[in-house]
Amino acid sequence: MALAFHGVVVEQDALITLLNATDEGAPFSRITRIEKFGVQVELQRSAKLDAVIAAANANAPSIVAVNLLFLPYSMEDFDHAVLITDANADEVSLLDPATTTGAFTVSVDAFLAAWTERDCALAVIHAGR
Repeated sequence: MALAFHGVVVEQDALITLLNATDEGAPFSRITRIEKFGVQVELQRSAKLDAVIAAANANAPSIVAVNLLFLPYSMEDFDHAVLITDANADEVSLLDPATTTGAFTVSVDAFLAAWTERDCALAVIHAGR
């Protein structure tokens, strides 16, 4: 989804291979490997909510690591990555690649609980230079 935003079309199987993903997923830090496709990844650990909001305001797709247990649409204690589509001081909208229902909007409190469980990892995907 973040690659498509920048006009990069990649088959899911190619991403799985590149990230060396298993059924359990892949370490979040491997997201930098997508730079192979001509984008730049700004990876941040212990990021702040302001960085998520700034990326959304700049129309830059960002991916965050979360624990699904803290998000209201899930009942699973599972580490996962989701795409942020919008964010402000009150709520965050996200796309979960494991669902087919479109974007979810959650309160900032729910988002922060889920995101904090994964050390506030943030990857902002920029167009290549």
